[in-house]
Amino acid sequence: MAINKKRGIKSSAQDNFLEPNAVTGLSAADVGIGRPFNDGAATLSWSLPAASPPATLYTITSNPSTTTQTTASTSFTFTGLASSTSYTFTVVASNNAGSSLPATSNSITATTIPQAPTATAADVGTDRPFNNGAATITITGGAAGGKSITSYTAQSVPSGLAASGNSPLTVTGLASATSYTFYVSATNANGTSAATATNSITATTVPQAPTVTAANVGTDRPFNNGAATITATGGATGGKAITSYTATSSPSSFTASGGSPVTVTGLASATAYTFSVTATNANGASSATTTGSITATTVPGSATGATVSATSANTNTISWTAPANGGSALSSYTITGSDGTSYTGLSGSITSYAASDPGTTPGSQTYTIVAINANGTGLGATTGSIATIPPFFPFFPPFFPPFFPFFPPFFPPFFPPFFPPFFPFFPPFFPPFFPPFFPPFFPGFGPYFPFFKAPFFPGFGPFFPPFFPGFGPFFPPFFPGFGGGGPFFPGFGY
Repeated sequence: MAINKKRGIKSSAQDNFLEPNAVTGLSAADVGIGRPFNDGAATLSWSLPAASPPATLYTITSNPSTTTQTTASTSFTFTGLASSTSYTFTVVASNNAGSSLPATSNSITATTIPQAPTATAADVGTDRPFNNGAATITITGGAAGGKSITSYTAQSVPSGLAASGNSPLTVTGLASATSYTFYVSATNANGTSAATATNSITATTVPQAPTVTAANVGTDRPFNNGAATITATGGATGGKAITSYTATSSPSSFTASGGSPVTVTGLASATAYTFSVTATNANGASSATTTGSITATTVPGSATGATVSATSANTNTISWTAPANGGSALSSYTITGSDGTSYTGLSGSITSYAASDPGTTPGSQTYTIVAINANGTGLGATTGSIATIPPFFPFFPPFFPPFFPFFPPFFPPFFPPFFPPFFPFFPPFFPPFFPPFFPPFFPGFGPYFPFFKAPFFPGFGPFFPPFFPGFGPFFPPFFPGFGGGGPFFPGFGY
C-alpha cells in the first residue's frame, strides 16, 4: 500500500489509482446438485462500491480449511468443499495499488451426492420359485453427503437385474444355482453416488418341478389296498440338494413322501389314478407335476354267498358268488376243506363245484373258497358246516342148507343199493335177501336158488315203491307119481 495515500481516493498524479474499497453485498450459496462426495461447491457473488477504484483481482478464502481461490469476476464458484461441512468465505479485492479490506460472507453447509455405500448381499432361497431367486442387499456404511439419502439402488452382474428403495433391498428374478454380485449406489436430493460391489452370492430356490412316471404295483397287493410307484426322472435341484419327493393321488388324496421312487398305497382296486408330485429341498417344495394315469390292480376280493350241500354219497356241492376281480381277470379258484382236502386249479369262470369227499374224517366240515388272478390269491370265503353222506353197504350172510355140509353154503352176491331219481329226498331201497327154495321131497330134489335181480321201479317212481315178485317152484298134481321130471321152477324176474 502506498504511503501518504488515502484508500480509495485518487492522487493528484494522472493514472495513479488507489487500491479498491472492500466489496459489498457478498453472499454465498451451496451448489449441492451433482457435486461429488467431498467435492462440494458454493457460489459467491459481490460488488465494488460505485466510488471504489477498480479491482483487477479478487481473492476468496474458505473458512475452515483456509483454501484460497482467485477470480477477476464479481461472482465465483468455490469448489472442493467437504460434504456436510459449514463454511464462510472472505473476499479481498486488489489492483496494482494494493488490496482492499476483506469482506466475509454468510455461512453455508456444503452438500453433495452421497458417499458410495458399503453393502453386503445374502441369498434369500426359502420359498423362492425355481429360477426366480432373490438376494437381500443391506447397506452397512456410506455418508449421506449432507442431504438425507432417499433410496439405494442395486444392480446384479450378470443379468442387470435391479431393485431400488430403502435398505435392505431385495433383487428378484435370479436364476437358480447362479453366482451374482451387486453394484450398489445411494441417492439423495443432490444425485446418485458412485457404485460399489457387494460380496458374491449363489442364488438358490426351491427345486424345478420334477419329471416323473407312475407304475402300478399290483403283485400281492391286498384287495382295495393297491399301490403305485412314482419315479422321478428329471428336474433341477434349485441349488440345494433335493431331500424328498411327495406324491398325492387323484382321486382320494392318498399321499406318500421319501426318496425316489415313492410308493403310494391304499388305492382302490380297478380304479384309475393320477399323481401330483413335488420335489423338496432346504428352501421348500417345487410346483407340482402330474403323472400319467394308471389303474390300480390287486388280488381278488373275497367270494360272497358261499354255501355247501350234500348232493349224493361222498359228494358235496359248494356254491358261491364270484368276487370282484381286483382289476385283473380271475384265473382260477382253490377250494380247501377243513379236513385238509384241497381242490386246486379250478376254472376262474365257475361259481360252483361238486367236491368228491371220501368221508374218511368223522363229523362235519367246512370249505373255504379263494379266487386267484395274475396278482395273487384273494381272501377266503368259508361255507357253513356239512356232514358228508356215507355210502351204504348191506351185509348179506351166507345161507347154510339143512344138510350142510353135504351141500355147500350159498353166498349171495352183493348188490349195491338203488338210489331213486329224487335222492336224497327219498332214501335208497335195499332189496331183501332171497334164500334158496327147498322142495318138499328134498333132498331127492336139489334146492332152488333164485337169481336175484334188481327191483322194478314203475315209471312214476319214487312216488310208487318198487315191486319185488316172489315166484316159488310149481309142482304138478301127480308129482311124484308121474314121470315127466321134477318140479317146475319158473324163472324169477320182473
